[in-house]
Order: sequence, then structure tokens, then C-alpha cells
Amino acid sequence: MLAKDSTMSVPIKLQAAIFKQLFKHISRLKTLEGVRVAVLHKGDQVTADEVAGEFQRFKVDAKVYHLEEMKNLPGKIDAVYFLDTTAEAADICEKNRILSMTGYDRLVDSGGVSIAVDLGRDRKAK
Repeated sequence: MLAKDSTMSVPIKLQAAIFKQLFKHISRLKTLEGVRVAVLHKGDQVTADEVAGEFQRFKVDAKVYHLEEMKNLPGKIDAVYFLDTTAEAADICEKNRILSMTGYDRLVDSGGVSIAVDLGRDRKAK
């Protein structure tokens, strides 16, 4: 269960299942034995721990990091799940070909993240 102040419209358990299936269709990731996911946050450690826990339930190696640690992660991770993002973090993902994902479509709309599992304004998955 996510923290009460969370505004994710799709449960993280479902997001983790969808993203795990997505990994199988991304050429760079499907050849790996296991995808390493960093769950990045600016201060919501509780939600970050819950997100990482759901990925781990699906046998995905997920660890929690503070957003400021992003610059140290290339080479250690294959994908990033953002609870929040910055332009610098987005640039690091792009330059290092690290998949960036989230449960908030607003982060995709702003250009900070590549893919989101969210319900749109019409409440349909997108």
C-alpha cells in the first residue's frame, strides 16, 4: 500500500508487473539476466521503499536512492523509477541510455522521464 499522500492513480504492484513485462521488449534490457532498478526520491523514503519492495516481489533487483545520488549510478543500474526528477537526472539517463520510468504522467509530460504507467484525465490507462 502506498503512502496516504501519494497521487499515483495506478497501484505500484500493477506498475511493477507492467514494467517487468516491458523490460522483455527493450532490446538493451532483454539480454540481461536481471534488470537493476534504482528507485529515486527527493525525500519520500516511505513511498520509495514501497515501490522498491513491489519490484522485488516480482524478482527485480530494486534499490532506493536519494535523487542526489543519481550522478553516481550509471554503470550500476539499468533503469530508474522516479518519484521526482530533475533536469540533471533526466540528462544522466539520456546520456547513459538508462530507461527512466514513473507512475506520474506529469513527469513524462515535462520531459523528465521516458515512460509512465498512469491513468489519464479520462481515467483510462496510458
